[in-house]
Amino acid sequence: MSSHIHKKPIAIVMGRNYTSRLGMIRAAGTAGCDVVVIQTEHKKPLLRPIDSRSKYVVARQYIPEPDREGLIRLIQSYKSDGDKPVLLPTDDYTAATIDMNLDSLRDDFLLPHVNNEQGAVVRLMDKSLQKKIALEAGMNVAREWICEWHDDHYVIPSDVSYPCFTKPQLSSQGHLKRYQKKCNTPLELEGLLHSVGKVFHGPILVEDYHEISREFAVVGLSLKDYSLIPSVIEMKDSFHGITALGTLMPISRIPSMKEFLSDFMRRSQLTGLFDIDMYESGGKLYFNELNVRFGANGFALSNSVVNLPGLFLHYLLGHGHPAANSPQSFDCLTFANENILRQMYYEGLITYKQYRLSQQSANTYAIKNQTDKLPYCFFRSMDCVLPLVLLLKKLKKFIH
Repeated sequence: MSSHIHKKPIAIVMGRNYTSRLGMIRAAGTAGCDVVVIQTEHKKPLLRPIDSRSKYVVARQYIPEPDREGLIRLIQSYKSDGDKPVLLPTDDYTAATIDMNLDSLRDDFLLPHVNNEQGAVVRLMDKSLQKKIALEAGMNVAREWICEWHDDHYVIPSDVSYPCFTKPQLSSQGHLKRYQKKCNTPLELEGLLHSVGKVFHGPILVEDYHEISREFAVVGLSLKDYSLIPSVIEMKDSFHGITALGTLMPISRIPSMKEFLSDFMRRSQLTGLFDIDMYESGGKLYFNELNVRFGANGFALSNSVVNLPGLFLHYLLGHGHPAANSPQSFDCLTFANENILRQMYYEGLITYKQYRLSQQSANTYAIKNQTDKLPYCFFRSMDCVLPLVLLLKKLKKFIH
């Protein structure tokens, strides 16, 4: 039995990225929970991460990825005689770890799941399965091939067309994202797969390459046969697939998208928060990927309209079914992820002036929050060392 005693319900937020954790911490805190944050970075940060400075955090823990057994033991130390603690993973690693241990957790904790079946969330991370469900729901998807490891090399199907684009088969294989690349010829694809084979021997997804005219991210709440999807963000600028700047708009502006996504989520049978990437190419809307949790921008995007994680928490805690009448119309908002903009500045993709102006012109942010100010204060304090960081990067390149 845990020695942790709390009057409020406990939400345990876990993951390796502080911006993702921060959003979920705020969502749970504003929904009336005390928050325990579990950092799962590979190496313990030298400085205390800014998300743990949120006013909603009552305890901070650290278990390095990939210590799955240690993570489960730590979670189980928060068993309670009162309200069951709610588990809120913020990345694929923690979502998969929880799902792989569902049978030992579900009696003492409230958590995302697919039909209360252990391993079902992990199966839903398979991009081929996701695309199969998308096709059944009537959506466009890119044609695909699977490259399998056989006799010390990857076998490329003979009918692959070029240009093509490579992806990890499972969204949980995030360490392979650096190998996501457009390949124009069979020789380029062979070279890329040779590099992958040095670190990984699982299946690799190859898709038709589509020129993208618009990219979208959609966050929502799924309760098996019912889903709440109030808004969509159109990416204006991104870095490694994460929105840096975007326009948040009612999803009613793209009626076909809401209709498809509602059908897609019903077929998935997920009970939990989700994040879906879509794109437009050649005048057609395509499904790209489902994340069975919120990404870094999830709370900031949903909270501008309705606190979806908060509704999920209230539902799990038995406080009623979320209202179906969330706002259908609202003024479009400009969104900025300050951390992604900073990374773009580090990489020389934008100037310092652009970095600052992009933040000042937004209506809603990933880190800045008027009711929970301390995390942003610490984030901004790091800007004073930006020139030093850039100098060190230049010296490192010069040395090499």
